[in-house]
Amino acid sequence: MGSEMCIRDRFYAFAESRAGSQYLVDFELDRNDKEPGKIQKGLLRLVSRLPAGSKGYRIAADNLFNSVDTCRKVRRLGHGIYGTMSMNNGVPAHLRDHMLSSMPNKGDAAIVMSRDDNISIMAWHDSKVAVCISNIHPPACVLTRRRMKGRADRTELNCPLAFAEYNNTMGAIDDFDRLLSFISVKLRCMKWWHAIFYFLIDVALVNALHLWRLANPDAAEKMEHQVWMAGLVEEIIA
Repeated sequence: MGSEMCIRDRFYAFAESRAGSQYLVDFELDRNDKEPGKIQKGLLRLVSRLPAGSKGYRIAADNLFNSVDTCRKVRRLGHGIYGTMSMNNGVPAHLRDHMLSSMPNKGDAAIVMSRDDNISIMAWHDSKVAVCISNIHPPACVLTRRRMKGRADRTELNCPLAFAEYNNTMGAIDDFDRLLSFISVKLRCMKWWHAIFYFLIDVALVNALHLWRLANPDAAEKMEHQVWMAGLVEEIIA
């Protein structure tokens, strides 16, 4: 889950995060109005449009979208959500202060879980203290290898489960944006609907490239995206 800027408009998007695929599944258009909670509402609309009958999707989202209330509502829709979160989004002040003051060293972690709906809030001291929320992860830690100041090798540190999965699955939208920067047909424009039109073409191009790579794994390893794009243009104008 992430956001893509386009002129004056912003698109909130879902993309696959499995290895080798950042296929964009769905998106919402944000027209930059002042509606309270509009970002979380956009996320919930995207979740509600997941394939009918499907349950148990694991949605990774950053602190732009996450809150305690959003976590509860996504669970009611039958899916899991996890990711970084601002401590101001529904965490009581006394609990926030206690968690942030109990982790002086890198690798320290503090985890709390609600009694009624098993929502976990995890604070972890990495390069700085970060906070993560999840409605699917237990309050447990795994070992991860991180760089320490003044050391050439990596050191094993405790890491909450939600952070470990988030670090492995985050970035699908970033990868989509990176590929989009290479093959985008977007032009600067003043009319807002032109921006949407170009974005739809860009999404179709990136998704088509991912589908081609899945259907032709051997050729995909050797062909650069610029060559694929040139071949597509030739087929269209031929």
